[in-house]
Amino acid sequence: MIWILAIGVPVATSVALKIGGIFAAVAVYHATCLVALAVDRRRVRERLTRPSARWVWLSLALVLGGLGLSLLLPRPGDVGSILRDQLFGGSEGRFWLFAAYSMAVHCWAEELFWRGVVDPRSAAANAVGFYLQHAAPMALFLESPWGVLLAVPAGASGLFWSFVSRRAGTLWPAVASHAAADLAILGIVWMLAF
Repeated sequence: MIWILAIGVPVATSVALKIGGIFAAVAVYHATCLVALAVDRRRVRERLTRPSARWVWLSLALVLGGLGLSLLLPRPGDVGSILRDQLFGGSEGRFWLFAAYSMAVHCWAEELFWRGVVDPRSAAANAVGFYLQHAAPMALFLESPWGVLLAVPAGASGLFWSFVSRRAGTLWPAVASHAAADLAILGIVWMLAF
């Protein structure tokens, strides 16, 4: 069952992307995550204990450092125009709405789903599913195999967040560093696109 969920979520997100675009894909992804959380809320609640500050700071430093290193990866030369025109329709206001939504919903829903629901049952399903969740939609959106390569940092972050959540015994270090990473990514996207 957990493998069906771990593979089904990226497939559903990718289908929504092809049929309805990026915002439909985001809505399907987060709705699926939140439904799974509602069904398994007891297990997730158990993973939300008070964190050690050491794990929070360690995860923040490593994820943000890794994000900085990911800027060295090759990327398509027209990534700024792809982001601006295809993702945000040329509208900076649309970017800011997306950024606000991402910070309010994305990192929470994603961490609670992948590390709260999927990971405790299968670290392998978590690793495969989390990577596919980023690689498949990215490759479809860019209409290029570049998406598979560009998703490697996301896959590595997912493995790290799984490790930290297991070692710390709580999801909070992963949630905090995921929020920091999302904020940094949104800053990079804004600089590239606008």
